[in-house]
Amino acid sequence: MPKLRWLVNRGFLKIFLALLLIVTVMFISNYLVYRNSVEGIYEQVGEKNRLVVQNMIRVFDDTFKNVYDIIYAIQNMPYRTLLQTTDGRGSESMDMHEVYLMNDDLRQIVRAYDYIEEVVVFRRDSDLAITTAGTIRLSDLFRMKLGNRQYNEEFWRSLAQTSHPARILPAQWYSQWNHETGAVNGSSRKLLAIAASNLSSPYNILVFLNVDKLMLHANHAAMMKGTALVMLDAEQNVILNTEETSLFELMQELKAGSADKTTLQTRDYEYNIYRSEYNEFTYVHKQPYAFADMNLTRDANLQIIAIAIGFAVVLSAILSLYLYKPMRVIFKAMGGRDPRQIDFRAILSAIVRLKEENERYQARLDEADRELRRVALLDAVGDRAPSRETRQRMQTYVADRFKEPYFLMALLDVRRTGDADSSDEPSTDRIETILGDGLRERFPDAYALHAGGDRYVAMIGVSRAGDRERAVRLLTPFVKQAKRELGPGCDLIGAVGRLYPAGVQHCAQAYREAADGLRNRPAGSQDELTDASAIRYGRSVSVRLDAIEKMSHYLAGGNERECLRLMDEWFAWNTERRVPHHQLVAVAKTAFYELLKHADFKTNESDAGKTAQALEAEFVKRVESALHAGEVRDALAEAARTIARGGLRETKSKLNAASIAQYIERNYMHCLHLDHMAEQLETSPKYFSNYFKKSFGMNFIEYLNKVRLAHAKEMLTTTDLTVAEIGERAGYLNSSTFASTFKKYAGVSPSEYRKHFSGGKAPTGGENR
Repeated sequence: MPKLRWLVNRGFLKIFLALLLIVTVMFISNYLVYRNSVEGIYEQVGEKNRLVVQNMIRVFDDTFKNVYDIIYAIQNMPYRTLLQTTDGRGSESMDMHEVYLMNDDLRQIVRAYDYIEEVVVFRRDSDLAITTAGTIRLSDLFRMKLGNRQYNEEFWRSLAQTSHPARILPAQWYSQWNHETGAVNGSSRKLLAIAASNLSSPYNILVFLNVDKLMLHANHAAMMKGTALVMLDAEQNVILNTEETSLFELMQELKAGSADKTTLQTRDYEYNIYRSEYNEFTYVHKQPYAFADMNLTRDANLQIIAIAIGFAVVLSAILSLYLYKPMRVIFKAMGGRDPRQIDFRAILSAIVRLKEENERYQARLDEADRELRRVALLDAVGDRAPSRETRQRMQTYVADRFKEPYFLMALLDVRRTGDADSSDEPSTDRIETILGDGLRERFPDAYALHAGGDRYVAMIGVSRAGDRERAVRLLTPFVKQAKRELGPGCDLIGAVGRLYPAGVQHCAQAYREAADGLRNRPAGSQDELTDASAIRYGRSVSVRLDAIEKMSHYLAGGNERECLRLMDEWFAWNTERRVPHHQLVAVAKTAFYELLKHADFKTNESDAGKTAQALEAEFVKRVESALHAGEVRDALAEAARTIARGGLRETKSKLNAASIAQYIERNYMHCLHLDHMAEQLETSPKYFSNYFKKSFGMNFIEYLNKVRLAHAKEMLTTTDLTVAEIGERAGYLNSSTFASTFKKYAGVSPSEYRKHFSGGKAPTGGENR
């Protein structure tokens, strides 16, 4: 009796009843799934079968359309002298050249359609026919190749005596001559014949379709077992039946007037009726209500469920015995007094409490470890020689991270664009988590750390030296995915360096290389990740001072629209040449300071200085933090708009720099001289000359030449006009004056400038460097 005490122990009964409850729930759920699955599976299979049948009907319609097109093409063939009958002796003659051509055309037609067995062409008054194999007498054709008791030679000759459109005859078995036995007992195949004859053509045309190949073409094998498809012509005659059983009763119902229905039902089958979209054919789809032997399937499944339940109950008893003893130990360790009274709720509460404490402790350890690793990594990539304590920290928190023999370092710049609410912007810890999780999804040995500001460092372990290209290919989608996860309020770009042997001593070089990759990434590139090893350094950027001067002239003349248009062309020219991003920023600053000369914010001198200083500070901040060339262009365009709409000098009199620049920009193509300008501005030529040189820093002729040549350079690179025509449009009286002036200021002739610039190179010499 003491040995059996555990049988009535409450703790044991609790475990057993809990397992038994699980078994009961599983049995009920499995039984419900079983009851619904059989019918559900059949409904799904039946619906799929209906889709298969509808697809077969479309294939049949397309097939008949193709055959009708072939018949029409044969009827319109230009061969009119074939199989002519002479009046003298009644013998038949033919033009062998045309016979060969027609035979070749028939072979070409049949070659495109594998389900076409044969094409026969013959005249009503002729005994000869042309097939894909050549010419043959009709008697031999329908005896040796297309033998059929019902559709014999007499039938086809009788059918050919009257003109009729294409007619499809019911599928029949046709025998073929056996050359070994010398009798018509060779292989038979089921063919579907289509006959056509009309008054406009002397030919009778027969097209025989191989039913087996036609069924293969229509994917008949995909139909559910036990179903069938019947094809009926306009007179409700059976043309094709996919099974050999008779459908006499169904045909009687259709002929009795029920053909307008879409579904007919009998005791065991359902008949779905479809109308052809191409001709007047009717398709009847026969489908059973249920699978065969459904009751046997149900009984077998119930037996399987019953056996499974029995084994589950026995297994629950065994597991209860196995779990009872360790549960007593756990309950006692949790502070329980009576082991026979196991309280699972107390055990669960204690486990949850221990788990929460462990998670808080682990979170503190992870935070401390992450911060130590970040500090150690920043020390490793720094340029200063590390101290003894720093080197020890590097060995502890950086060197132990190298689990692979090689590593890649990637730098990721995350910039908050301000497109989303500030509350939605991810924190630094959130960004670090997103980057780290994304890296570990693709690389077993990888992590990301915040390097200060908006920059993050990604360390990626690589097992083999040849795996760098694969790692870079995996990094590209990682950067795109991380950018999406950061949300619309953040932008992300990155750069990856070369592969280095694992070691703290290589971290600084890897960091500098990746940083140079970010700095020298090609302007205008839409790639989120830049491969620093693929950048070719040493390229020079063409500043194009002529374009900057022209933008300045447009802005000074109040033509903001032309200034922005030329600015777009200027940025496009630089981005097409993929100049380094930091050089594009420097060139944009040059253009900004050239435009800033025209700023006058219509306030007192100190306030104007503050306004111009604020505009400059805002512009420099935007371009230096820009990640893409488009952001640099937007910053410069916004500054130009600010200067044009709120900072240009007001025109108080005719004699002011803005109105003079505007007048020259609009009339440079005309004959401008000092007397003309003085007359327009109501002053003397001498006073105008002194005022112009003081305001513009150069004399009037030199400024006029620069404006004219700026427009001439644009026409040289964007039009097909001759040099003489461009010089005339730029305001020069003859081409020699234009050429000499152009070479004086640009350093090259107009033709050389056009040749070099159209080839993608800036000309050597002049202001364009």
